[in-house]
Amino acid sequence: MDRPTAPQLSVGDVTFDSIEIVWSFPLESPNLTVALTTINGYYIYSKSHSSQWMDKQIRQKISSYTAIDLLCGTLYQIRQKISSYTAIDLLCGTLYQFYVVAYNAMGKGDPSDAIAIKTKGSAPSSPKHMSELVVANTTSALIRLDGWPSNGCP
Repeated sequence: MDRPTAPQLSVGDVTFDSIEIVWSFPLESPNLTVALTTINGYYIYSKSHSSQWMDKQIRQKISSYTAIDLLCGTLYQIRQKISSYTAIDLLCGTLYQFYVVAYNAMGKGDPSDAIAIKTKGSAPSSPKHMSELVVANTTSALIRLDGWPSNGCP
């Protein structure tokens, strides 16, 4: 048995506070069958532009369900393995980097290439007109902080 090959990463769903990464194994991999059947789990490494790499270990969970072929009445047991991870509670409008390492009984495999993904949103922009921010008369001034467009970030 060999250590797992490096997975290939792609971007899944991206929101203002979460990023989903999806991985697969290259079809031309010489040990694709071995790699897919012997993976015990994954290490997901992530970081923002201002932090150090952090890792999270996820064990391979195999969920299965039964399907039936209605034409011939045959039952099939279908097994699904983990192939994605969603990082949550992220900062909006922030660039994050991820890479994944699969592991099995022989140890950690090769790391995937890192992928950079930015959450939706951006820093607030300034109001286009001063009247959207400040309302003043001879005796008082009201500063309307809600006049700043949020661009999706709270």
